[in-house]
Amino acid sequence: MTAEEQRLHWEQTGYLRNLPAQKSIALAAMQKLGRAKLKELPSKRIPPVQGHAPGVFMGDLRGEDTAQEIAALQRQLDAAPNERQALKLAQRLTRMKRAAGQLAV
Repeated sequence: MTAEEQRLHWEQTGYLRNLPAQKSIALAAMQKLGRAKLKELPSKRIPPVQGHAPGVFMGDLRGEDTAQEIAALQRQLDAAPNERQALKLAQRLTRMKRAAGQLAV
């Protein structure tokens, strides 16, 4: 629809003033804006993040510190005075071993 036809239907016939016409104008405007956004999209793309294959262990970033902490927890567990403290230490030890990749998740 040209600008002259729009003016004619708005001013003289009043066709563009009713609700269905207003809805279709709004829908057309949204679609036009959507197409404009799609044209901009390729310029904003970034390369995908390179991950690792499933099941591959990446290793602990702390390295030797974790091994020493695990050994210390194991010693504390062996010397635990009661069952309740032993269970808490065992939980911490299990979490640390899982984080270090020594236990399956």
